[in-house]
Amino acid sequence: MRGQHGRELYDLAELYDVAYDWDTTRELVFYLECFEQFGGRPPQHVLEPACGTGRNLLGMARLGCRTTGYDINPHTLEYARRSLSAEGLEGWARLLEGDMASFRLPERFDGAFLSINSFRYLVEDADIESHLRHTRAMLRKRGVYIIDFSYGMPPGMATIDCSWENHRGDLELKILWETEEFDAQGISQETCTVTETRPGQPPQAHRTIHRTRLWREEAFLEMIDRCGFELRGVLDMDQEPIANETPLDGRLENLYHVLQRID
Repeated sequence: MRGQHGRELYDLAELYDVAYDWDTTRELVFYLECFEQFGGRPPQHVLEPACGTGRNLLGMARLGCRTTGYDINPHTLEYARRSLSAEGLEGWARLLEGDMASFRLPERFDGAFLSINSFRYLVEDADIESHLRHTRAMLRKRGVYIIDFSYGMPPGMATIDCSWENHRGDLELKILWETEEFDAQGISQETCTVTETRPGQPPQAHRTIHRTRLWREEAFLEMIDRCGFELRGVLDMDQEPIANETPLDGRLENLYHVLQRID
């Protein structure tokens, strides 16, 4: 088997796109409903940091909403451009290269969203604060930023590994996501192994290791308050509200955090 390390897996844009190829329509409708509820009008143009191969951009285009997406990886951006063009939807999305810690445009969006734990790739406080402040500046008054990520497990409790399978045509993928938490350092090590199988070829394994932020509820609340946001709600992956008295930790898996710009 061939191994890939570091960021190389994200350079393999087709595999990345197939690995995360599931219907996001319900999730995107939820985003749009939140933007309208808090912003007071139907959203016309929204922002997606870390847009990857553009699956959400395609979905937003199909729902009739323009999107600007940015990503640090030129390979996934090029894949996204081809996907939009193939469906004749390139006019609905703008794709830009940029880093979450420093990206900023001089315009205002009706809302922004950041999905599938991408927020945790910002590890240092300075980068996180810069990202939140820049994103806030790109939202119009009362704008909402929805961040989907998971917290660390309670101290002493084992992490939960995640695995799934996906396919497209004759391409079969098995994905294993393993997490090791280092609470004293405030970081996690995320190891993603994607095993690729095609007819007549031996399986190939692509392994990526990332250092990610280990969040605790109190630290997140303090950070967003410092950056000019107010937490309007936390919801589970079925978009059901989490009760206020429920501790936010890794046992709840990924959670949607609805942040509103404070003016």
